[in-house]
Amino acid sequence: MPVRFSDGLEKDVVSWLDKLQLPSHDTTFYVAGYIPMVVQTRKLLSQLGWKQVKAAGFWK
Repeated sequence: MPVRFSDGLEKDVVSWLDKLQLPSHDTTFYVAGYIPMVVQTRKLLSQLGWKQVKAAGFWK
């Protein structure tokens, strides 16, 4: 499921994750997109305790 956030609105991602109530032991996140956004999102997910995050960054 694509998630879009701009202007550093991390709270939108956090509230989205809260609504989903995903099991952390059985969930893998795949993050792809503009490199700075991928880095920011990956760090956020790690800070929230998610262990399985796969990332791929690209410019276009």
